[in-house]
Amino acid sequence: MALNPRFEDEERSSLLYQQDGKEQSRIPAKDSPRLMETKLSMVVLVLCAILGLAAVTRNPMITRTPSVSLLSTQSNPDPHIIFILVDDQGYADVGYNSQGSDMWLFTPTIDELSNQGIRLTQYYAAHSCTPSRSSIMTGKFPINNGLGYRIPTTSSPYGLPLEHRTLAEYLQERGYSTQLLGKWHLGFHNANYLPTARGFDSALGVYDGGVTHWSKTVNSCSSEDDSVDSPCNDKYYDFHQDGADAEADANDYGPKVYMREARARVAAHAAEHGNSQPLFLYYAHQLVHKPMEEPDMEMVTEQQQNAAEIITELDNRRMFYQMTAALDYTIADLIDALKENGMYDNSVIVYASDNGGCSHYGGNNWPLRGEKNTLFEGGLKVPAFIHSPLLPKELEGTEYNEMFHNVDWLPTLVEGFLGGALGEEEAAGLDGLNLYDSLLGRAGAAARGEVLHNIEVAEDADTGELVMRAALRVGDNKLVIGEDTSGWFTNVALNANEVSCETDAAATYTDSVFVFNVATENTEKTNHYHTVDDATLDELYARLDFYYEHMRAPAYSDAVVGDPWGTWRANDNYLTPWIADEELEEGERAVLETRAEAR
Repeated sequence: MALNPRFEDEERSSLLYQQDGKEQSRIPAKDSPRLMETKLSMVVLVLCAILGLAAVTRNPMITRTPSVSLLSTQSNPDPHIIFILVDDQGYADVGYNSQGSDMWLFTPTIDELSNQGIRLTQYYAAHSCTPSRSSIMTGKFPINNGLGYRIPTTSSPYGLPLEHRTLAEYLQERGYSTQLLGKWHLGFHNANYLPTARGFDSALGVYDGGVTHWSKTVNSCSSEDDSVDSPCNDKYYDFHQDGADAEADANDYGPKVYMREARARVAAHAAEHGNSQPLFLYYAHQLVHKPMEEPDMEMVTEQQQNAAEIITELDNRRMFYQMTAALDYTIADLIDALKENGMYDNSVIVYASDNGGCSHYGGNNWPLRGEKNTLFEGGLKVPAFIHSPLLPKELEGTEYNEMFHNVDWLPTLVEGFLGGALGEEEAAGLDGLNLYDSLLGRAGAAARGEVLHNIEVAEDADTGELVMRAALRVGDNKLVIGEDTSGWFTNVALNANEVSCETDAAATYTDSVFVFNVATENTEKTNHYHTVDDATLDELYARLDFYYEHMRAPAYSDAVVGDPWGTWRANDNYLTPWIADEELEEGERAVLETRAEAR
């Protein structure tokens, strides 16, 4: 399979490993010249992050040709785009992937929609929440959108860097009404990072990550060592409408609130615009993310309740089943609302999970290795499909078996489904590919040839040395460096109460190097590192080398800026931005000035 056509071939520098023509171990040498260069490069990256500068050149420019879109053969206006992003749903957490388990009892709507659409069997997300959301919104790999290293905590003074345009902004400029329901998790320390400042006309939901489903609260502690009297141990409300605090009724189940709001927004849009103005609804579900809380049982049928009790007595897995049933219930209601308001027939519905399942909280990635927060397939390969009455009938119930990464949604939707054209400079800055023609099986359509999963360079928590964790797939072969040796969870019900995926990535770097053929063995049980031919290994390292040399500075900062907790306490314990524009970094202020001039 050809390499990603976006990237020109580069001369391999051999910096990531040693090879002198002699037979030798292929473990990277820690005292190699590359490690010294890595340390220097990391210093440059950190300095650039502090100064708000881009550290390296972007990806080479390529020529992009807009697809023959859905709109070219019909008179309808732009289709409504309904993007359902599910939180922490593992590979086997839908009926159609569950391989003999009883999950089909809890996902009837999801299974039916996928049965009538195109299933993406080689779909890759990022390894955790924030990098996946940033990739979807920007069409750029996390190493290039600033959020590939660590996720923002509640009090973090950073988010998705302001220079990156979002999918919502592209669609807003095309005339879409852009609506967000659910989880943002791309920064809120300053008002310019809120969703309504990043392309959404309206947004109801939460700013942070693991917000409770009933009380809609979060604590902001980032370490178990935080003292009990620390302000981070207070419970802060995280529920907002268009940047203002919204009522956090502890007796009203959060996912049910979103469900009602989705129906109301669809009805209001239909009443005012019908199909004359397209709707972009980014439905970023909090389910099935922790905390494991029993849902509103009106959303779970009696059969599902009984089945959950029979299948397992362990609380986390039982509640995971029930939460999955509630998730499916909300999607069924949304589809009904689209149909009742005459919008379904002109809709493109995208469904995807943001990362692999977390076994401790009931997620199931079987038979894949690993889970959320790992760079093995179980942390990355997740359920995804496209459902639309606008697709050719012959594609109903088909599978797309080529690679598809979540960075591909932006160009595939904008250039493919809508037939739009991105400017050459903007297109050159994307890592995503327009895979629309390939999805439709058109002759000669290019498919994705490689996927960069991530690159992290950090200081080892124990030794203080700079270490790397990285993974990429080129064709059928996958290289994984520095990953912890996460295994397989054959008994999910048992592991749901015993194994935790809540790990600190910086503490799990190892000297391990893996090469897998994920086409012949997606379980990643056989490490071919010592037996793979030199040409294959050279290609893998060369591509990783390329991405490393072109990655941008991370937005990460562990600094405490301002007084977030005091600000929230003064705001009736509601989360709210706490850093004023004039207190932003120089680079951030420069972007704001440029945007103001453009308006």
